[in-house]
This record gives sequence, structure tokens and C-alpha cells, in this order.
Amino acid sequence: MANGWGLYNLDGSLTFDVDTCIDLKFSNKAKVSNFPVETGGFASYNKVNEPNAIKVRLAVGGTARMAAFQAALMTEVGAPSLYNVVTPTMTYLNVTLESYDHSQTAENGVNLLLVDLSLIEIREVTPAYTTVTIPHPKNPTSGPKVVNGKVQAQTPASPVPLTLQNVFYKAEND
Repeated sequence: MANGWGLYNLDGSLTFDVDTCIDLKFSNKAKVSNFPVETGGFASYNKVNEPNAIKVRLAVGGTARMAAFQAALMTEVGAPSLYNVVTPTMTYLNVTLESYDHSQTAENGVNLLLVDLSLIEIREVTPAYTTVTIPHPKNPTSGPKVVNGKVQAQTPASPVPLTLQNVFYKAEND
């Protein structure tokens, strides 16, 4: 797309071949707790940011290009792909295609496909794992198993193989 607009793959390539971007709507929300909070007790856990939501309206003309665009959308809506939405003033990073709607109307010309994309931000994090050892737990059984004595190796008794035939035979003869 011209004028610095576009939906790009993370490698920088243009995702869809379209003629123009008609409209872009951006939504940034935070959820706030809806229960009474003690005076002075409002904290970060009482307000949680939601992923950004972006709605983009794109236009594509020409029968072959419209068919190719519709086929690409059908594939991409189910794919776990990430994109960047680039505008002249802002770049919205790491969004994925959540849904789309398209229409062709007599007012816009039957050879013009209007597509509304709903994109949502994906917030990836790197997990951090840690191991905690409690040196002296209150309940001794909560601590790690400790072996303080010698253990004599034992040879297990050879078990009788259990098969369905043995089970049915035993059940019938009992």
C-alpha cells in the first residue's frame, strides 16, 4: 500500500496485496475491579491492561486480486501468524487476525471488495522458573525425602503374567 500504510509479516514483507486502507480504529482498554476498595488501597492489581484491538478496512479491486485476497484471508484467520500494522504515525506490533468481514455493494462497485479485519495484540512473555527449597519446614513430611540408612537390594519375585485369558479363566472357575 502507498502512503506508509500496510499489514506486514514480522520479516517485513507485505502480508496482503490491497489497493488502499480506508479506515483504521484502535482500541486500548484496561479492566478495573468493580468491588469496593479501601481508601488508599487502589493498586496495580486492581487495574489490568487488555490487549490492544485494531480494526482495519481495506479495499481490493479486480476479480483475480479479490479472489486471491479472499483465499489468503481464509488461510490466515486460522493461522497463528503475527503481523505489524504500519501507519504513517504509528506501528502496532505483534497482532494476529482474529476475524474478518467482507462486502461488495452496488454503491462501491461490484468489482471492489471491502474487507474489515479485526486484529488483536498478542503479548508474548518469557517464562521464568525457579526452584525453592525450604530448609526446615514446619511439617517434616513436607520436606524432601531423606534416606539415612543402608538399603539392601532385593530381587523381585517373578509375577504371573496377567492376560485377559487368565482373568476370564479365573472368573469362570471361581
